[in-house]
Amino acid sequence: MALALTKAQQKAICEYGQNIIVSAGAGSGKTFVLTERVLHFIKNHGYHLSDFLILTFTNLAASEMKERIRKKLTEHNLPDAALVDTSDICTFDSYALSVVKKYHFLLGVSSNISIVDSNIIAVRKRTIINDLFEELYKEKNEAFLKLINRFCFNDDEELRTLVFKFYNQALNELDTNNYLDSFIDKYYQEELISEIINIYEEKLKSYIPHLKSLIIDLPDVPLKKGSTETFYSAVCEQLSALFNAESYNELMENIHENITANTPRGLLESDKELIKSFRAEYKKLVDFSKSLPESVSSFKEYLLESIPYAKILINLIKEVDIRLKAYKAKYQIFEFNDIAKLALNLIKSNEEVRNTLKIGLKMIMIDEYQDTSILQEAFINLIVEKMKLMLKT
Repeated sequence: MALALTKAQQKAICEYGQNIIVSAGAGSGKTFVLTERVLHFIKNHGYHLSDFLILTFTNLAASEMKERIRKKLTEHNLPDAALVDTSDICTFDSYALSVVKKYHFLLGVSSNISIVDSNIIAVRKRTIINDLFEELYKEKNEAFLKLINRFCFNDDEELRTLVFKFYNQALNELDTNNYLDSFIDKYYQEELISEIINIYEEKLKSYIPHLKSLIIDLPDVPLKKGSTETFYSAVCEQLSALFNAESYNELMENIHENITANTPRGLLESDKELIKSFRAEYKKLVDFSKSLPESVSSFKEYLLESIPYAKILINLIKEVDIRLKAYKAKYQIFEFNDIAKLALNLIKSNEEVRNTLKIGLKMIMIDEYQDTSILQEAFINLIVEKMKLMLKT
């Protein structure tokens, strides 16, 4: 027996001639509405399955969507049920890849381009960054060494991490080079400073799990004869605020110079070694904290004085981008993000391709529209024709 439709569902299924966003919670029937919409326009308006572009975010979702649509069309004895497997019901990534492969000759890439696992590319990025740093050290690059001396407190690992994270952020922009070129004016005050402080905040927090694991083994013996306070309880109390700290300021405020609890007398050598090891590990945190500004405000002040060095950082990122692109081009391997940009740039710059894609479509429907990236939305906006149904959680 067919389910009774609500007025809102009926409107979402039949609405025509404009963009529609269906906003509803999980399990409320968004996929059901999308399936019914396909049936409605094929059965009542003479559409064919080839007139639709239906985009999802996972292969599993695309597969489930195909099965639902196939079942619905079969139930109504519609011949388009046989076309489901060859229809454009797929992920954003799959559709962009199909476009790139179809027009590969316009893009100067192989029709057999490979999609490589992002983890492999992440390793390659790290390698490129490390190689670049070593080269700049070796040639004693003046600008680079100024950046190291200004930015790095103990070692350069935080700077390498910043280059990696900042580069990944730039790659998600529509135009990576433009984003980098305009970053100082548009973003430096807010984003870069926050990113730098967050990196050091996380580094401070990274000491805590190891310290907690060492505390567990500390001797739970009185600090002195007749005392109810033990070495273990004293250390726990002293470090309680640090372990519960959530912000950079709270962390810095609660890193004390020393563990004030004295080592009890008469301990076994094994217990003495445990205490010694714990104090040594805690000292590492103290030493690291001493190399950092004491608060977020002082950290920001320090960094604002170093705006000129941001240009050096951006030049580093640009060089990493050049080398990674050369690596990908040499081996004809790409990430899905690269494919999305290739497809976007293709339809943006080639009117004939753009019109060809538009002509073949009457309706675009997007499942879980709220998950679209700026790349995906820009891509869809270039080929949108007549109506787009966006299903939003």
